[in-house]
Amino acid sequence: MRSGRSGMLLMLAAATLAGSASAEVYKWVDKAGNVHFGDQPPPGEKAVKENIRPPESIKSTPSTAPGKTPSLLERDLEFKKRRSERLEGEKKQADEAKQKEARKAECERSRARLADVESGMQLFDYGKDGQRYYLDQEQRNKALNDSRQRLEKDCK
Repeated sequence: MRSGRSGMLLMLAAATLAGSASAEVYKWVDKAGNVHFGDQPPPGEKAVKENIRPPESIKSTPSTAPGKTPSLLERDLEFKKRRSERLEGEKKQADEAKQKEARKAECERSRARLADVESGMQLFDYGKDGQRYYLDQEQRNKALNDSRQRLEKDCK
């Protein structure tokens, strides 16, 4: 009994699809001059039955032109090339971001060093023997000029 209903439903669906595939199309022009298409002609309008057939073949695009259909291997190679280019681009962006962060950190260190030199506090350095010594005025002026030049270079 159940297979009978399924068969009936299948036949009904096939009949519906067959009917829509061979449906008639009418063309008419309304009083305003607009062209209309429909499956039923409107009452009181002169309609012409159009002979519309499905296209015989789908026009090919350049990538799927006859004889030019890429093989599975070619498509795989194209995919790998695109993926490689994308990964290289992402790596380049990450490297640029890392360099930008490094320049920013170096700029901040240069600003801090200049602020220390300009603050007037006693500055010291270490000699070759590892002993700490305090900078005299001449060394302090040199450190100030060096800090300004470094800041200018690092914070472009």
